[in-house]
Amino acid sequence: MEWVAVVLCLSLFMAGPVLAEPVGPSGFTRAEIAAFAREVQDALAHHDTRRLARLSQWPLRVNVAPGKVRLVARSALRREYGRVFSPALIAKVRAQVADALFENADGVMFGDGELWAHGVCEDRACRRARLLLFAVNPPSK
Repeated sequence: MEWVAVVLCLSLFMAGPVLAEPVGPSGFTRAEIAAFAREVQDALAHHDTRRLARLSQWPLRVNVAPGKVRLVARSALRREYGRVFSPALIAKVRAQVADALFENADGVMFGDGELWAHGVCEDRACRRARLLLFAVNPPSK
C-alpha cells in the first residue's frame, strides 16, 4: 500500500503544473474563438437564422454605409437575412480560417471586418462570458 502512495506522489510531482491555454486580448482562448467561428460559419452555410440569432447580440448593428447604421431586431432576422448577410459577406466569412481570426480588446474580427464579435457577460459579476456577433459590415459592392 505504501508503494502505491509513493508512486502516486511521484507521478503527481513529475507531471508538473498544468498550463492553461492563454487568454487573448478579447478575453477568450484561441480554442474558444475557433469553436465560435466554426459555429458562425456553419450557421451561415446553412442559412440557419435560429442559430445565428443565438450567436448574436440584439439589436444587431449593421453598418450599411459610412455614417449610416441600421439596427436589426432579433424578430426581423429571418425577413432581413438576405440584406444583412449577403452572398459576398457569407463567402468572406466562410473562407476565413477559424483558427486565425484577428482579435483585439474590442473583440474578434471575421474576414476584413465583415463581422465582429465580442464577449457578453452571462452573469452580473461577469464570471462567465460568451462570444456574440455585434456588428455586420457588408462588403462594398
